[in-house]
Amino acid sequence: MLRILKEYGIEKKIGYFTLDNAGNNDTCMQELGLELNFNHRFRRLRCAGHMINLMAKQVLFGKESNVFDLEAASLSTDNDLDTWRQQGPIGKLHRITTWIYKSGQRKARFHKAQETMGIKKSETLDLVKDVKTRWNSTHDMIKRAKRLKQGLDYFIDKEALEERAGIGGADAGYVIENRLSKEDWEILEEYVEFLDPLAVATKVLQSNPGKHSAGQQKQGLAANVLLAFEYILNHMEKMNEKYQGQGAKDRHLSAVVELAWDKCTEYYRKLDDTPIYIAGVILHPSHKWQRLETLWGGSKKTRRWIQEGKAKIKAFWESDYKTFEVPDDTPREQSTRSEFELFLEGRSQKDPLAPLDEYDNWCQLEPFEHHNALSYWIENRS
Repeated sequence: MLRILKEYGIEKKIGYFTLDNAGNNDTCMQELGLELNFNHRFRRLRCAGHMINLMAKQVLFGKESNVFDLEAASLSTDNDLDTWRQQGPIGKLHRITTWIYKSGQRKARFHKAQETMGIKKSETLDLVKDVKTRWNSTHDMIKRAKRLKQGLDYFIDKEALEERAGIGGADAGYVIENRLSKEDWEILEEYVEFLDPLAVATKVLQSNPGKHSAGQQKQGLAANVLLAFEYILNHMEKMNEKYQGQGAKDRHLSAVVELAWDKCTEYYRKLDDTPIYIAGVILHPSHKWQRLETLWGGSKKTRRWIQEGKAKIKAFWESDYKTFEVPDDTPREQSTRSEFELFLEGRSQKDPLAPLDEYDNWCQLEPFEHHNALSYWIENRS
């Protein structure tokens, strides 16, 4: 990588690296930092979408062997967990969806079942197929099935009746053992409740060249990463409290909630390796330090985070950006005040153009509404 950077002559223009959690990325950053003289921890950002993906997979697939300690050690291996996935409500829904998709006639009958349950023909929908490599496809599969629940239940019941009457196909009985019971639907509802905020956070962090509600382009801003993790962590804390008190209907979910919370906390702490995420929040006109003071001001521990964060950002500003030269052709007026008057203000006539600290000035301003931090700073770069 270093050879390529030098070949293109951009080694002095390197900013920040967004990487996944692979250990060789840490090694790469360390080497680049040594060669190009920068703090590799500060410059190493983490792919927030990747971290959310890993948290969601903890909930859906629970790859840790201690996930099921609450219930039994009978599901302690990856093979056992795959078996659980095949046998649980998500596995049933996956098999039903796949079975319907395998036949155009079944898809047509499924759409007809929706019409029978009162849905207009033009508004009937297919189920969503999930793929194991994308957790949000499983979330989307469950959400779509919930939306089509009446039609899906009717379709399966009708297929089962035709099988018993000898009318259906040779494999129509396949759907009988995979019919979703009332408890199955309740368990799927629990998964949706848990995964919905992760899906929301993923969309918040996506860069979208289209238009959003304010009519402007939407970027996946660094300012949103820390706030999105606060949102997810707050949600997981509530879910953990809820399931500790009453337990989930699905023992797998009840067991993995705490594990997912731990995973979220682990990744949240990694965000502290670089000041960029805090800087992103405080440089957003609508947030600034006031946003973090609202989020973190509730306890002695979190108030300490604010103090430490302010010290870290101030040092970051002074070491990396305070003396950064920005072209500015705006004419400056020479001061006509006496040297004594300037002395009282803490300035010297020998250095009449000494700039005020831009960061301190920014912190003194109250937050103000602005749809996009990136566009604000581009518009005001001079």
